[in-house]
Amino acid sequence: IEDRAVCEIEKLENKDISAFIRPFDLQKAPLMRVGYYENIVMIDMHHTITDGGSMPVFLQELNELYMGRELDTKPVQYKMFSILPMDYSKSEAYWMSVFHDEPPVLDMNMDFKAGQKKTYNGDALYEVVKPELYNQILDKSKELGITPYVFYMGAFNILLSKYSGKEDIVVGMPMSGRSGKFMNTLGMFVNTIALRNAPEGEKTVQRFLNEVKQNSVNAIAHQDYPFGELVKKLNIGTSVRNPLFDVMFAYQSEETSRIIFGDKEAEIVPMPVNTSKYDFTFNILPKGNYAIIMTEYCTDLYKKETMQRLAESYKNILEQLLDEKQKLKNISAMTKSEETYVMNDFNDTYAAYPKDTCMHQLFEKQAEQHPDRIAVIAYDQTLTYHQLNVKANKIAHSLMDMGIRKGDIVAVALPRKSYLIAALFGVLKA
Repeated sequence: IEDRAVCEIEKLENKDISAFIRPFDLQKAPLMRVGYYENIVMIDMHHTITDGGSMPVFLQELNELYMGRELDTKPVQYKMFSILPMDYSKSEAYWMSVFHDEPPVLDMNMDFKAGQKKTYNGDALYEVVKPELYNQILDKSKELGITPYVFYMGAFNILLSKYSGKEDIVVGMPMSGRSGKFMNTLGMFVNTIALRNAPEGEKTVQRFLNEVKQNSVNAIAHQDYPFGELVKKLNIGTSVRNPLFDVMFAYQSEETSRIIFGDKEAEIVPMPVNTSKYDFTFNILPKGNYAIIMTEYCTDLYKKETMQRLAESYKNILEQLLDEKQKLKNISAMTKSEETYVMNDFNDTYAAYPKDTCMHQLFEKQAEQHPDRIAVIAYDQTLTYHQLNVKANKIAHSLMDMGIRKGDIVAVALPRKSYLIAALFGVLKA
């Protein structure tokens, strides 16, 4: 750790942020660079020396120096934190109790099949929580005795539950990792926690939000336990997916999103997003009398339209949570336009067909006439009518070999993959 380092300020030829950001030499201080173009200041810092919690402190001190004032306080240096002995026994016991059973897996439909190797290509989109809804959320949170973070986090859990069909949800969340004398220390403190909630349909909104509040309080109290240690203790294989969770949620307080230079507020220029460490991340950014929902997502898994629909569903759920007495099962993730489409347009499936012919016979006729046409598109694979018919016949013959006859009941419990359709036709054929 260097006691002193000099950072040269670069004069830039343009305001291309992506060109300004480049790799650091980790053996050479400082691990930061500063540049400017006209009235735009760019600051690039390596994550080993800073985190999101450091930036408000850094920018506040920078403003004090910019105004020609001496710094009032001398915070504890990060090297004191790095040598501090840690006792994680209580925190470890807490997290092991949270994940005493097999951790749930969030099984959401994707636009593209996940490959054998984890990829990090990403993009971001932005939606706005308009002033009316934003203020209603603030008022309702105050009425229920919760913070706005709990309200937004609760809605995110319900969104995931509606799209996955699961009532046991684990969401990743970054924590500041700061406490006591290190609140104003610059450095890498951030830790990730896995917040587990149960958005069960029979619970009321108020009950569930209270559970989210209590779970969050407990998790924050034990945020010092390193996430990597928890993964090791649980003996979770990482494989292609992330351990414990594949989605993240972050709520940024309004104070951390404001920058003051002199007596004026500076504008934060958004960074171009081209990576995503997780399947997707919802960032809630309060901005005075409204909030921004920044959705960062992996483009190798999801289309932009899918994430836009997810963000719209999230805003729809936020509105419904204002009625704290209703049950979660009555909350709909669909917008009004989607409900109209599903009820009236999508279900307008009238077609003339022979009344004396069974479904599987109609399917076999289609497979005979158009064997190479696409019959099933699922996230695991795509099947033609011929391929689907071959698979269905194999299943039908297997069932008949087991003694299944006309009138028997065959139970089918399968995930939403291509072989589900093959199994259903196989049962009908048998």
